[in-house]
Amino acid sequence: MGSRSRRHGRGTSQSEAPRVRAASLLWSWSPIIVGIAIVLAAGLWFGGLLSSGGAEHHNAAPSAVSEAVPSQQQQQLPAFVAGASDRVQEAYAYAAAHGDMLVYIPCYCGCGDHSGHRWVRDCFVKQWAASGITWDQHGSQCDVCVSIALDAKSKLGEGQSLATVRKYIDAKYSKIGPGTNTPLPPGMEE
Repeated sequence: MGSRSRRHGRGTSQSEAPRVRAASLLWSWSPIIVGIAIVLAAGLWFGGLLSSGGAEHHNAAPSAVSEAVPSQQQQQLPAFVAGASDRVQEAYAYAAAHGDMLVYIPCYCGCGDHSGHRWVRDCFVKQWAASGITWDQHGSQCDVCVSIALDAKSKLGEGQSLATVRKYIDAKYSKIGPGTNTPLPPGMEE
């Protein structure tokens, strides 16, 4: 009927045996799982995605922005973008995946004045947190923001430096309106 457990001297039924083996396997792997969780948490904390005081990582200066590419769940576009044009969807996806670059690219639609934006990434992403992205709807309704993000994507994709892309954006869009007060990329002369 049942097999005898050599270790504990008690009988186990055949239906209990898989559960006992699974529990034993889980118990043997638990130090490794705990170690991996600690390493991941430390990586998130040092990467700025997990805060120590409960404050969200939002107002950091661009030089302190070191964001990892968000997970697929975080990159899932918001519902208000689902029915938007392909260009708008592409700009949001790029902002989610390459926000660390877009913090050096200004926006010239006037959003620095009316929305408090600091760079073109703010037109698409309000906030980064360990739990995901808080999206900003502004970019979904502004062709200037979308065009700037997609121009940056194109130029950076061609292998141009961030400083060259910044100069290009400034020259092309500064005639439209006031730019955000966006810091220059590292190494760019004023």
